[in-house]
Amino acid sequence: MSLASAFGAVLGLKRPLPDALKSREDLQIAEIQRRFYGDLDVPPEQFLKVWSDIAEAFEVPAGKIRPGDRFGGELTYRPVFGLTEEDMILGERLAKRMKEFGKRGSTPKLISADDYVRFLLQNR
Repeated sequence: MSLASAFGAVLGLKRPLPDALKSREDLQIAEIQRRFYGDLDVPPEQFLKVWSDIAEAFEVPAGKIRPGDRFGGELTYRPVFGLTEEDMILGERLAKRMKEFGKRGSTPKLISADDYVRFLLQNR
């Protein structure tokens, strides 16, 4: 949870849901994996970890995220200029998952949920 969100929680405030996600169906994680990532041969537990990283970093419901959602676009509730707190949180999660999954080398530019998932789970 971000510092701003923690402060908001104390005051009883909730981060607004980004406009792009408001009208979306809230899918089960297993359905997201089946529908969009059937080509990746990974256990559901690993997919859940990676998908949850995104949801937790941006503080949005995991079932509302779609592969094409951009980190500086659809997943944010405010205009983004430069590096954000969410970017830093996701970067920390990325480093943790790379170590956990044995990924080495440089990280490509990751701009969407799909980029993040495929980088971590493809060719494992």
